Order: sequence, then structure tokens, then C-alpha cells
Amino acid sequence: MGIVERIKSLDKKQWFILLLIFLLGFGIRGHLLKYPLMFEFDSYYHARQVSYILEDGFVPAKDPLAYYQIGYTSPPQLGAFFWYFTATFYKVFTLNAPYNQALWIEFVKILPALFGALTAIALFFFGKEIYGKRAGYAMAIFAATVPAYVYRTMAGFFEDDSLGFLWMIIAFVFFIRAIKEPALKKQNLINAVLAGIFLGIMAWSWAFFLVAAILLLIYFIFAFFHLYTTSKKEELKSFFILWLIVMGLFTIISYPQDKLSWINLGLGMISSSLVFLGNYSSAIVTGLIVLAFIAIVALIATKKDTAKENRTLGLAIPIIMFFFVLMLAILLTDPNQMFEHKFRPPVITSLVGEESFGFPTWGHKFNAMVLFPILALVLIPLRLIKKKEGHLPILIYFWVWITLFMAFYKLQYTFTFGLPVAAAAGVIFSELFLFMKDKKMPEAKLGIAVFILLLLTSVAAGSYFVTQNPPSIESWPGWKDTLYWMKDNLPEKAKLFNWWNEGHWLTFIAGKQVLLDNRNMDTTAEKDYGMFVTTTDLNKGLAIIKKYNPDYLVMGTDLFQSQSSMLIYAYWSVDLSTVPELQGKLAGYYGFDLDCSKESDKYSCSGNVIPVNQYEALPIQWTANPSTVQDGKLPLWYYKSKNNDKLFVIGPVLNYTMHARLWFNEPEIMKYFEEVYESKAAKIFKVNKQALGID
Repeated sequence: MGIVERIKSLDKKQWFILLLIFLLGFGIRGHLLKYPLMFEFDSYYHARQVSYILEDGFVPAKDPLAYYQIGYTSPPQLGAFFWYFTATFYKVFTLNAPYNQALWIEFVKILPALFGALTAIALFFFGKEIYGKRAGYAMAIFAATVPAYVYRTMAGFFEDDSLGFLWMIIAFVFFIRAIKEPALKKQNLINAVLAGIFLGIMAWSWAFFLVAAILLLIYFIFAFFHLYTTSKKEELKSFFILWLIVMGLFTIISYPQDKLSWINLGLGMISSSLVFLGNYSSAIVTGLIVLAFIAIVALIATKKDTAKENRTLGLAIPIIMFFFVLMLAILLTDPNQMFEHKFRPPVITSLVGEESFGFPTWGHKFNAMVLFPILALVLIPLRLIKKKEGHLPILIYFWVWITLFMAFYKLQYTFTFGLPVAAAAGVIFSELFLFMKDKKMPEAKLGIAVFILLLLTSVAAGSYFVTQNPPSIESWPGWKDTLYWMKDNLPEKAKLFNWWNEGHWLTFIAGKQVLLDNRNMDTTAEKDYGMFVTTTDLNKGLAIIKKYNPDYLVMGTDLFQSQSSMLIYAYWSVDLSTVPELQGKLAGYYGFDLDCSKESDKYSCSGNVIPVNQYEALPIQWTANPSTVQDGKLPLWYYKSKNNDKLFVIGPVLNYTMHARLWFNEPEIMKYFEEVYESKAAKIFKVNKQALGID
């Protein structure tokens, strides 16, 4: 068939609907294109790595801007595919134009929204293969609008996961096409090969491929035993071979960068989720999988070439799946005991927001749509009992089960649950359409009304969500000015003594060498920075500066109200009450800052009204004399900024820390530093190396 004939044979109505869904998905995500810079922090890291490719043709073996104190760091191998792939986009669509940071930032903002909208379209074909077009449309629409998935593919959220899901869904589409009607025919073999290739591409671009591989393993075991009751020997054999082709190609393609580590990691992931099995969970899980494969081979070898139904085995699979639902419910009832953070230090776990529990965020990340996966976990096993030929939904079942578990216990995994929520929507609406079939008009109208209501809820939730989540850099006025000032005014090779929060901003926008960034790869430096800003011992603070020999110090206003966090880093203990040096002092680290603006005869500082003469009389330079001393209360110091746009309220210990003394230019400490820049967000200090006796 020629190209013209193929175009004429296309289902134009289907493609028109998909175009509308694409525009819906891209439009919601593209709302953030109005902001000048990108979202979050890691987006700046990935954008910087791609910039090296665009300028030099490759990613340097050592990151030239991060962790200068430990000889810089090597970029992770996993992620390079994402960098080169997106660099290719830039080169193709600019006709191989030279690198321009401003233009590249526009690409960085557009690409995640494009990938997210395309993934929603891919999910249509996934749903279409399993349940039909109407369910596919439901999946695509909810994928285009569910806030948790919209969040990670919003304009400017430039990370490997924004692209990684696209490869996974495409792989799933070809996988479903290959095993839908198991037979070793040409088209099925081609689909199996394509599924393995796209799963392999995913393995090169994003670590979540591990979960995709686990999912296909678990699905295969359950689907095989379900198919055994209704399929002939040749069909079972074909199912087995097609699955092996997919996993074999995936293993071969992923091997150069993964070295088969996904097997051990996958088994460990499964066993860690089944904590009730105790210390032997890993061995038990491995043993069960091995036994399952031995049983599968034996059943294929001994099965007669007939499709004789085995009622007992046919009921076993959905019963076990219901057991999984019960097990999930048990695991989620006591998360504090079940989910121990074993892979990161307690300090990181307690202070990095993404390490906290994800469940409290479900309301705004999934809205009413969270009902879909819960219902799907019940309806899919019920359908297997009633209609035995439906082995494909088992893939959705375990996709929902695994990611629900992940999204519950860790905030950073909530976005992985977004697409399964959309897939579950397809399950529910497939059941709804089945229910409406042959029903009277009032019942049909009710079903349609439910669909429209939930659809509008989804669109509204996604649209509202993006308006409430502007890029992080927009939430701290002054940081953009600070970054661009540093880019234009500090020496090209300047080394910064900085906190990790703004590390990726400082390297990509300012282009300077940093002590720390958002990867948290040097805990010693994190402790030292925490100690520097919280210590009241000048000699200890200066010794830390000598140790790292920076050219400039970067200090943000947020550090005033982050003293507890900084103390936890400094002493590497979540329970600060056990630290002897801090006994009786913790309350004295109290402090915060307020934005202020002048209104005729008064200043308004975040709702607090202060007369002009009183506000303008506040000191801008450090003083040992408190502003207020009340019986039974902490003495407090009030300071203002030089531009009268900030009010600082400082406690009795915080006032004597290196941070406060530097910020308010205490004469003794300013022998060693020079303030060179101030904004509403940060201050920059040049290190007087001669006074410190360092080169």
C-alpha cells in the first residue's frame, strides 16, 4: 500500500480526537511557558549537561562546575541518552545553529510539555489494544490532565523522567500487540522486537526502567497461569517465546550501561515491599519466581494440545490478586513501621522534601481521580473470574499496585502513579460502557453524565494545578537578579561557598563553580556549611573557609528561618536535643525575614504595620544590643535591609552566628570578607584571602 493509500485509510475521526487531546495536554502543561526560566532545580542541571553537548559535542568526563573541593564529579551514565536526544532536537529545529543559552532555555521549556502530551496519545493506543477506542480515549484524556503526571511534564520541568515514560508506553503498546493473540507470526514477532527495543531505550534514559522490567516479569507469570486454562499448547509456547524476545532484547540493549544489575535490584525491590516475610524476604521471592518459571516450562511441555478449562487454576489467579489487594491494604496501614528509608542518611531523609511520605499530597496531585486505581484493583480480578480471556488487564493491575505502593510512601514517586491512574480510568470506563450496553436510555444518560463530570474534574484539576505551581525560581524574588549579576560581574573561574539548594541555578545561570549542588554528593561539605552559618565561634567559622578556599560566599535570606535544618546538617542529627553543645540554646536560633513595602506614612511587612519613623530607625548593621527585652521572653533583634524592603527578626543565639554577623556586617568579621552584592534573596561576599592567610 502506497503512502497516499495509507493516508486515505486512516481513521480521520480518531486522529482528529487525538489531536484535540494532544492540544489539551500540551495546553495545560504549556501554561508555564509564560515564565522566563525553567521549573524546579534539577532541570537546570540537565539543561547544563545538554549545553556542553551543544557547545562541544560531548558531556565532559568531569563536571567542570560542581564540587570543586573533591576534584569535581563524573556525570551519571544513566541520563546521557536524554541529553543527547534533546540536543538533537535543538540541532534539528535550529538547522544546526550554534549554541545560544536564551534559545536553548526556550527549548527546555517546550520539550517536557511536548513529551507529556505525546505520552498521553501513546496511552490511547495502549488502552485501545486492551479495551477498545473508548477506553483508550479515556486513558489519553486523563493522562493529559491528571495533576501528578502534568506536574512532571510541565513546561520547563526538564528531567529524564519527562521523556522516559514515552518510551515505556510505546514499549507497552508493542508488547500488548505482540502477545494479545499469541502466535509466532511475522507481525507479532516484529511487535515483540519493537517492544524490546523501546524498553531498552528506556533503560538508557531513565532509572524507572527497573520498575517496567519488574512489571513485565510479574505480569508474565500471572498471565501465563491464567492463559493456561483456556489456551492451546502452541499459544502458550508462543506467549513464552514472544515474552522472551522482548526481555532478551531489553537485556541485550541495556547491558552496556546496566550490566544486568536490574535483576538484583528488581528482586530486591520486590522483596523490600514484602516486608512481612521477614529477613528471608529476598530468598523467598527469588525462590518463588524460580519455581514459577520451572512450573511454566513443565506445564508447556506436558500440556495437551487442547484448550481444556481448569476451573480451579482459573480461579487461583484472581484469588491471588485479591490477596495482593489485601496485602497492599495491610502494608499501607502502618507506613512508619513498614517503610524504612534504608538507602539514605536519616538527615537527608528528614530534610529533603521529596523523601517524605507521598500520601498527604494525594488530594491535589490526583484529586477525585484517585478512586480509579482503587476500583481497578477490585474490578480487574472480578472480570478475570467472569470473563477468563482477559489476561491483558493483569498488566494494568500490577502497574497500579506497584506505583500506588511507591506513591504512598515517598513523595518523589507520586508522579509515577499519574499514568496508572489514567490507565485505571480506562478500566473503569470500559466497565461503565459495558454496563451501559443494552441499557435503557436513562441509565445510559447517567453513565455519560458520570463520564463528563469526572472528565471536567480532571481537566479542572490539571488546569488549576499548574497555576498554583509556578517555577521555583519565581517564588524567591531576587534570585534571578542575583544569578545574572554573578554571571556578569564575578570572575569566570570564581569558586563559590554556597548551600546546595541553589547549586544547579548557580552553575547553569551564573556559570560559576560551586561547593554543593542539589545532588547532595558531599555530606562533609554539607555539614561544614551548616556549621559555618550556625556557629558563634569566629575561629571555627574562619577555619571552615580556609579549608575550602572559596573566592565568594553565597548566603540566602532563607537561611534565617532554616536554622533548625542547618543545625541538623551541622551536627548530622535529627534529634538536636541530644547534642551537648546545643543544650539550652535551641530556642535562641529563632529568626525570620519579612518582605516590606512603604505605604504613605507606614511600612507594611507581610501584614505587619510599622510607622515610618520607627521602621527607618531600625539598624542595618550588626549590634549587640537587642531591640526588645521582655520578662520571660527571648530578647529579639530587629534589623532592616539597606533598601528598606526587608525586616529581619533575630533571636539571641542566631544574632551571634556567623550568618547574622556576616549579613549585618559586624566589624570584626568584615575584616575577612567584603560584601559585594545584595538583593531581596541573597548576599554575595568576597573572601579576603590575604587577611585569612590563604592563597
